[in-house]
Amino acid sequence: MPPVRRRLLNFLTLLSLLVCVAAAALWVRGYWSHDYFTYARPGLRYYVDGGRGSVEFTRAESPSVNVARRELDFGGSSFGAARPPSWGAMYPDDGNRTALLGVIYYHRAQPGLDFRALVLPFWLITAAAGVAPAVVIPRRLVVRRRLRRGLCRSCGYDLRATPGRCPECGRAAGAS
Repeated sequence: MPPVRRRLLNFLTLLSLLVCVAAAALWVRGYWSHDYFTYARPGLRYYVDGGRGSVEFTRAESPSVNVARRELDFGGSSFGAARPPSWGAMYPDDGNRTALLGVIYYHRAQPGLDFRALVLPFWLITAAAGVAPAVVIPRRLVVRRRLRRGLCRSCGYDLRATPGRCPECGRAAGAS
């Protein structure tokens, strides 16, 4: 593998591992606290709401959202506060809701209001982000162990007698 592609793969694996760990931490934290982030401008408001084992992304567009200036609110956390209503109460199954594997997409459009929400469970984010590290990291550890022991990096053949090229698979000893 060329060095540029290897660096990119390493970077994406590290990024995926960080997202996996962060999602797992927020998943556990979400059962004790409720975190939110709001961004608003005249006629439009975005929410990111974490808690109850999921994260919710909401976009509400309405002329009734009157904000004099752009506003950014990190909201902080509310420990032990009353939980917001459940998904069923917030997003009734009135034909505007789509749900699959805990992922809920809700869209309500009516005159003067365009409301969209996407709810993603943290378990799904954690599992999806954990795939790349679960595949790449063990492979890297196997290759590193083989190189340390003087074995071929691709097939594991002992290269102590033939250090230049692997007689089993034909790969050069220093080739990636």
